[in-house]
Amino acid sequence: MYRIILPLLIIGSITVTYADSATQTDWSGGPGILGPVTVWGDDFYFDLGSTWVEYPGYLACARNYELVEPLGAEIQCKAVRVADIDCDGDPDLVGALYTADQVVWLENTDGSGYLWDLHQIEDYFSGAIDVHPCDMDGDGDQDVLGAGWFASGPEYVWWENVNGLGTVWLEHIVAEDFGNVYTVHPGDIDGDGDLDVVGASYPGNTVMWMENADSIGTSWIEHAVVVGSFIGPRCIRAVDMDKDGDLDILGAASGVYNNGDIIWWENLDGTGLEWRETPISSTFTNATSVEAGDVDGDGDIDVVGGACDPYGESNISWWENSDTSPGTYWIEHPITENFMQVLSVYLADIDCDEDLDILGSSHISGVAWFENCLSSGDSWLEHMIEREVAWPRGIIAADIIQSGCPEVLGATSSGIMMWNLDIYTFSDCRIRSSILNTVDEPDWDGLSWSANTPMGTSVVFQVRASPWSTHMGEWSDTLYSPCSLEGVLDDGDRYVQYRAILGTTDPDTTPILNDVTISWNPLGIEGNARTDIQLLSVSPNPCYNSPVIRFSLSSPEMVSLSVYDIFGRQRFGITDDEFSSGYHQVLSDGLTPGIYFCRMTAGEFAATQRFVVIR
Repeated sequence: MYRIILPLLIIGSITVTYADSATQTDWSGGPGILGPVTVWGDDFYFDLGSTWVEYPGYLACARNYELVEPLGAEIQCKAVRVADIDCDGDPDLVGALYTADQVVWLENTDGSGYLWDLHQIEDYFSGAIDVHPCDMDGDGDQDVLGAGWFASGPEYVWWENVNGLGTVWLEHIVAEDFGNVYTVHPGDIDGDGDLDVVGASYPGNTVMWMENADSIGTSWIEHAVVVGSFIGPRCIRAVDMDKDGDLDILGAASGVYNNGDIIWWENLDGTGLEWRETPISSTFTNATSVEAGDVDGDGDIDVVGGACDPYGESNISWWENSDTSPGTYWIEHPITENFMQVLSVYLADIDCDEDLDILGSSHISGVAWFENCLSSGDSWLEHMIEREVAWPRGIIAADIIQSGCPEVLGATSSGIMMWNLDIYTFSDCRIRSSILNTVDEPDWDGLSWSANTPMGTSVVFQVRASPWSTHMGEWSDTLYSPCSLEGVLDDGDRYVQYRAILGTTDPDTTPILNDVTISWNPLGIEGNARTDIQLLSVSPNPCYNSPVIRFSLSSPEMVSLSVYDIFGRQRFGITDDEFSSGYHQVLSDGLTPGIYFCRMTAGEFAATQRFVVIR
C-alpha cells in the first residue's frame, strides 16, 4: 500500500485525493458543500449550529466575542453611527429604526460603553434608513442628518441639537418629493465652509447634492449631479477622491441584470457646479455599499465595495487607484467569494497595526473582518465575528470603550449590537467534512490526524462510510486517537465522511486541528497506487521566502516550472527537465514578499497555482 500525508498547508492552498488516501488541511472554503466531492480541497462543510473559524493553516473553535446590545429589541435598525451627542467627552450612538419609523440616540451613560440610555430624536420619520451625526448649523455641537425610505414624508431631514445636550431637537427639512432613497452623506461640496448634503433617489436614478444656502441649514438649493443613468443607487459618499482639496462624490448602484456600478464624480471646479463621471466598475453585481480609503498604503484613495450577488461571485472587492492621474484607472482585487450576499462594508484599522482592514456584513454569512495581512491589500485573512446575525444592514467600527482599538457595531433586525474583539471565550464545536467519493472499492486502512491540545482541551473523531452518498448512515463510536479503520468502516463502501469534535473546558483556550488523513487500499490491489499528473499546492502558503513546489507524474515526463510575480516577471524557472513518475518537490528560493504564480507544463498538461510570500 502506498500512503502519503501532505504537510501542513496554509492560506489559499488545495489538497488532493490519491487513490489510497485523502488528507484535509485547508479549511479556507467553509461552509462549502456537503458533496459528494472527488477531492476535499476547500470543499468543506460544518455541522449546522456549530461554531468554527479559519486560521492560517489550522482549524480551531470560534471565538465568542463579548457582545453588548446597546439597543436590544425586535426593531429593525438600518444604520448606526457614533458621535458625542451630549458633549460629555464620550462616544454615543445614533440609530435609524426602520420598522419603528424613528431616529434615536443612545447615551453612553458612564462612558464605559456598557450602560446605555435611549433618547428619541424623532418619533415619526417614515422609513428611517440612514443617519449621520454632523454639525449642520456650525454651532459646535452634533446635529443629526437622516434619510427616509418611504415617500409619505420628507426624504432628507436634519435635526438640530438645540441645547447641545441631546434633550431638545428641532426638525429642518432638507429635501422632499424625491421618492424612495437609501442613502445620505454630509460634506462641504461647494467649499464655502458649511456642510451640504449628498443624496440619491432610488426610483429616479438620480444623484444630487443640496446646497446649505444660508450656512445654518434652514435654506437649501438642489443641484443634480447625474439624472437617470445611475441605476438603483444604494450608497453615496462625499470623498476627496483625487486629493485636490475639494469633495467629490462616490457611489454604488445595484444596476440591472448582472450589472452593478461603482462610480465617482469629480468636482471639477470645487463649487459643485461641474462634474465629470469616472467609472470604477460596471460589473459588480447588485452593488450595495462602498467606502474609500488608502487600502494599499501608497498615499492615494482606493475603493472598497460590497455586493449582494445571489450567485456567490466576488462579494467584497477593493479597487486599486493605480494611475499617475489619480482616480482614472482602477484594478479590481476580489477579497472573498465565500462571504455571501454582502449588505455593507466598512474600512478601519481593526487590529491596530496601522493599515486598513475591511469589515463586512451579510444576512447569510454574518459579520466578519478581513485582515490586510501584508498592509498592501495583496493578502487577506477572514476572521468571523458572529455567524448568526439577523440582517446586519449596517456595520462600522469605533473605539467605544476608549481602549485604543475599535469595537465593531452592527445595525441589525434585532437592534444595535456591539462586539468587543479584545474579550472572547471559546466553546466546543463540531466540524464535518464534505462527503468524499473515493472512486474506489476501498479496503479501509487508517485514520490519523495532528492536533495541538492544551490542557483542558481535546480533539476526537467519528467516521462513517456508505455505498450511497445520499444515505451515509450512523456515525462510528468516538475515536480518541489515530487508529485502524478495520472493522470501523465496511470495506467496499466508496463514500466516506469524518466529523471532528473539538472540546474545551477552559473558556480561554481552544484545541487546534492541523490535518486529517484517511487511507485505504483499492480492494484486490495491495502495494500499488495510481499517481496522476498534477501540480499540487505550493507549500507553505504564505511562506517567508522559500516555497516548495510539489507535483506528481504518472510516467516519466519533461517538465517545465516557472514562477512569475504579479507583473509577469519570471523569478524562477526550470525548463524541460526530465522527472521520473511519482511525487516531486522543488525548492524555489530567495523570493521577496508579494503574490506569485507557479506554472507547470508537462507534455499536454498545464496548470497554475497562486501563492504569497510574506515578510
